[in-house]
Amino acid sequence: MSSSTPLNLILQLVLVACLLFLSCKTTNVRGWYFQPKTHVVMINDLESDRSDLTIHCKSKDDDLGIHVVPFNSSYEIVFHPNLECTTLFHCSFTWPSGKIDHLFDIYDCLRDNKKCNKCKHYIWKINSTSPCMQNNETKKFAFCYDWKNSTPLGLVICLLFLWCKITNVKGWYFQPKTHVSMINGQDSPDGGDLTVHCRSEDDDLGIHVVPFNSSYEIVFHPNLSCTTLFHCSFKWPNSDIYYFFNIYDCYRDDQKCIKCKHYDWKINLTGPCMKHIKTKNFTICYDLIHKVLVVFLLLSYSATKVRVSGFFIHKTHVAITNYLDSDRADLTVHCKSKDDDLGVHVIPFNSSYEIVFYPSVWDNTLFFCSMKWSETPLVTHWFDIYDEKRDNKQCQSCEHYDWKINRSGPCMFSQNTKQFTICYDWNK
Repeated sequence: MSSSTPLNLILQLVLVACLLFLSCKTTNVRGWYFQPKTHVVMINDLESDRSDLTIHCKSKDDDLGIHVVPFNSSYEIVFHPNLECTTLFHCSFTWPSGKIDHLFDIYDCLRDNKKCNKCKHYIWKINSTSPCMQNNETKKFAFCYDWKNSTPLGLVICLLFLWCKITNVKGWYFQPKTHVSMINGQDSPDGGDLTVHCRSEDDDLGIHVVPFNSSYEIVFHPNLSCTTLFHCSFKWPNSDIYYFFNIYDCYRDDQKCIKCKHYDWKINLTGPCMKHIKTKNFTICYDLIHKVLVVFLLLSYSATKVRVSGFFIHKTHVAITNYLDSDRADLTVHCKSKDDDLGVHVIPFNSSYEIVFYPSVWDNTLFFCSMKWSETPLVTHWFDIYDEKRDNKQCQSCEHYDWKINRSGPCMFSQNTKQFTICYDWNK
């Protein structure tokens, strides 16, 4: 047995290595963290009119937001490329006299490695005629490319079809509209107004109060692959319990009424009942899901996917406003989480920079930022701009957190006082 122990250990290490390689092979999620960081710098070189340059960059996984870069200033993105060298960041560039969006792949791992193998810094000058990359040997901006101003129609159609097949984003607009109506049918003494809150994977339809015997309707285009799903919470005034149900499940409902475009439901405490297309009676009934079960499902789902994008988890918006009002200096911000480096951003006085993300169901999401300004360029201040546990104590279930950055420290907007009164010291 003792002689087999080293062999078992070797086999386990080989298995782990294989799994890591397959993970890298099949995904490009936020890069590969054993790879060194890559820095891509974009310099505004619109020297003809010295106008501001507006940049919007995305990868397959991340939307880096819109950034306005003054003439002769720069914007930088930082990331880990994957081992397969398939990492790609594409950007749109606009300026006042440009009239149209100019598109370009600012980082293409295969293309750029041919110009500078294993480089970790790529510097670009953006001008009206073309983007030009710096030659690492001559230090001249010699590698120039044409803009990608349009996409062929055939490719657009192909991408739209693939988009429909793999997602449920806003439905598929060549499909006829589907109408789903929910009637408040709870007429017992415990009844009253019904509060309905419906969502799909992509859309939050908001909260609606439906009086007894009245109805609320949602209208949408289902996708061709029949994966469209709308899930709703239901609550009555005399109960503290939320009930949940998938009010539209394309696969399930097509089995009851194929190609129907109208589905009518009556919602009772005993469960939702769908109208039968032939008898016109509400005879197709289901059980409501209790809140505790849904919480369990959420936790189970999050345990397998780590981060839940959708399914009752809202996007969170954190806005950082430059309030260095003594000399109106620019504020330089660099934010990171455990998974993402959001790059360096320069915020003019009284302007703001926003980050958007899905928090974890475990209440452990954290974004920390470094901040500095021209008055003390060598001094860097640090602060956790979003700490899920801390911020939820100040505003439970908030989706927007607004901060003003002063020299003395950051202050968060209070939903109670409607002022920036929740102030903290800089991290030590």
